[in-house]
Order: sequence, then C-alpha cells, then structure tokens
Amino acid sequence: MEALLLVRSSQEKLFERYPLFYSYIGCVLLIEVVRFSWYKAQFDSYQTVYWYTELLTVLAGYGVIAEIYKRSLEHHPGVARRAQRVLLVVLVITLGEVAADTFRSPSGSWAHAIGIFGRDLRYVELLLWGVMLAVFSFYRIPAGRNLKALISGYGFYITMSVVNLAFVSQPGNRFWSIAAKLPSLAYLITLAIWCAGLWSRFPEPGPPAEDQIERDYRVLEMHTRRIFTRIKSFLKRFMRPGVTIEQFSRAQEAVDALIGEFSLGKRIFETGDMKYISRQPSLEARRVFLQERKALAISWLRHTRRQLAYLMDLHLKLASYTHHPNPRSDLSLWFEYRIFALVCDSLVAVVWIRGPFQLGTIVGHTLSAVNEFCAVFSLRLEDINAGLLSPAHRTNGA
Repeated sequence: MEALLLVRSSQEKLFERYPLFYSYIGCVLLIEVVRFSWYKAQFDSYQTVYWYTELLTVLAGYGVIAEIYKRSLEHHPGVARRAQRVLLVVLVITLGEVAADTFRSPSGSWAHAIGIFGRDLRYVELLLWGVMLAVFSFYRIPAGRNLKALISGYGFYITMSVVNLAFVSQPGNRFWSIAAKLPSLAYLITLAIWCAGLWSRFPEPGPPAEDQIERDYRVLEMHTRRIFTRIKSFLKRFMRPGVTIEQFSRAQEAVDALIGEFSLGKRIFETGDMKYISRQPSLEARRVFLQERKALAISWLRHTRRQLAYLMDLHLKLASYTHHPNPRSDLSLWFEYRIFALVCDSLVAVVWIRGPFQLGTIVGHTLSAVNEFCAVFSLRLEDINAGLLSPAHRTNGA
C-alpha cells in the first residue's frame, strides 16, 4: 500500500504538495525491505539494524506532524513560522532528554534509548495533534480533502500507538496477545484512510477574508515581548550592583519614612472626617473638603509608588551584597511588586473618579502590601554584608 501511495503521488503530483509525508511513506517502505532482507541474510545482527532503522522511522514520522502544521497554516505565515520553530524545539528537547538519561545511566543502551525516544515522541505527537485540532475548531480553519485525510489518518495511527503503549501492552495485561497485533492493524487502517483521501489531488481552500488567528498571534507576540523585556530589565538590575554607602543610607531613611507615613495613609482614607463634614450645613465646605482630600490621597499614592519603585530597584541591586542571596525570592518579590504597581495605578484612577472614602477593602490591602514590602526591604538592609562592598563604594559614600 505504501508503494501504491507513492505511485499515485507521482501521477497526481501530490509529492510536491506534501514532500515530508511522502518521504515518510518512502522511508517506511525502504526500511521494511531492508529489515526483511537483513532478517533473511544476517539474523544475528537483525536487532541492531531494527533499532537504528526505528530511529529513522520515528524521526520521519515526526516530519508528518510538521507537514500537517505547515499546510494547515500556509495562509497564516506568522503563526506557521512560529509553529515550525516550536516543533523543532520540542524535538530537540525530547531527543536531548533521552540522550542525557542514557549517558547518565551506567547500564543504558542506545537500543533502549531509541525505544524510549519513540515512546515519548508519540506522546508529544498526540499532544501536538490535539492542539492542532483545537486551533482548527476555534478559528474554523478550512482544510481540503487531501489534508483532512492526512490529519485523520495520522491522528488515528498515533492515538492507537499511544493506547497500545500506555494501556494494552503493559506487562501482565490480559490483552497482551491483542497488543502484539494492534500496531500493524492500526497502520493498515491508516494506510487505507490515506489511500482513500489521497488517491486524487483535490483543490485546496483559499485564504480567509479575515485572518483572526494572525491578529491574535500578533497580540500574543506583543505581550510576550513585553514580558521578556520586563524580565530582562529585572535581570539587568539584579546583575548590576553599583550601590554606594550613601544610597544604602538613603534606602534606610526611605524605609523608615514609609513606615512613619503608614498611619498618615490610613488616616487619609478613613471615613470619620467625611462623616463629620457631612453633618455640616455648608455644601461648599463639603465640596472643598472632598476635593482637597482626593488630591491628598492621589498625592500619597503616587509618592508611595515612587518610593517603593526606588526601594525595589535598590533591593535588587543589593542582592549580591547579602549574606544569604536568594534569586528565586527576589524574582517572586519583583512579580509581586509589578502587581502592586498596577493596583496602585488603578487605585489612583478610582480615587479620582469616586473619591477616597468608598474604597475601604482595596485601600486596606494596599496598605498591608506597603507594610509587607517595607518589612522585606528592612530585612534586606539588615542582611547586607558590608565586607562585600568595594573600596570605591565606601569612598564614594564617605
């Protein structure tokens, strides 16, 4: 049946359309001939030849998944390029993990490693196939009859392979006799699906009028770049110490000032003053009071935000001067600070619209976060190892 598929691909010029798929079919056919000939001629070394040719089969099979992604997304070039890169990275990671485990194991053999690699790659292919179907369904990507046959046939084959690997062929299973025949039967059914769907070349659907998947991809790419830019900024600050004694002293003063202003922050947002003003007959007095208190609340929030930004930057710079550096904790704190900064900026807008007296719960959480940040900053300042500071820093701070 493989030979029949190859003949029809030549007659219908399908090889030009699906070169990786037909290369896989040709590879499987050639390997079957080599294995049969070797089995008859040199039975003793057949197992070695079997496993090395199995590696070629597995890699060629992964090419079918790459072909499916390439043809499915041919009208979406940005997504297609990213998908091809992801497929290559996944293949390299899977291959590297298996190779590393084999090298680490004193009794590891390459035959066993190829078997593990083939198993793991089947799991990966099934996952990639499922992701592709989900994308097809969500974005309603059209596919021609040839591509549908390619997708359904290979999807059936890898599904049955995974079922066989995960459930049926496990030692002690009562379906062991069935498991021995399942891969061959599944492959024959797959070939039948391919022969039916790829017997002739059918027209492919044109590009969609509205490319929603490309738009979503660009938005995702933009957000991803922003995230990596922020992480890069964090790493630069973390890896660039350059802190003087004077900056260290100012940091301690800033922490003390924030702690001292904590009660003022609570007082600004308390409703007691508003209740007192509400009992006054003058509407003008109420209006002026609300306007001034709103301005004071916004000013306090912005000042606190600036002070915390300064302390956060210095906190990261001081990481290499501590007795007990903890990069994971610093990264977690940085993410918490970014969330706090977003909440603080949003709170400024809410205070401007609604005033400072109807935000009790949000303000309470914000003040608690400020207090916790100050506690962390204080611990960092206490943990500083002054002996790690260079003479230049001590001279500049003198």
